[in-house]
Amino acid sequence: MKRSFRKLSPPLLLATGVIVAAALRLAAPHEAWSVLAAPFVLVLALVAADLLQAHLGSGPMRVSSGALLVGVAILVASAAIAAQGLAHLGSWIPIFGGCAAAPLFLRHGEGPRCSLD
Repeated sequence: MKRSFRKLSPPLLLATGVIVAAALRLAAPHEAWSVLAAPFVLVLALVAADLLQAHLGSGPMRVSSGALLVGVAILVASAAIAAQGLAHLGSWIPIFGGCAAAPLFLRHGEGPRCSLD
């Protein structure tokens, strides 16, 4: 596998998870199980993408604390929104997906570098 494609694998996995979560929510919009399963699919994709990024890097093969914090925050926010009404939760899935991308870019200082030289 080419090196540039390897670097894109974790974000592509997360993007696929966001699309699957949104499709799951749209597949049966009046079923509570599909609306409630969407955030769990999203968090599962986040954890899988973070583990894949750890595997491709030289770090230890474990989930980063940032990914765990964002995953728990997504589940807590989903529970709070679902308590107000399941119809509102579905519209938050793309927003949660955008938030889930942050730990992938900030994992162990692998983010973009800025130098003044």
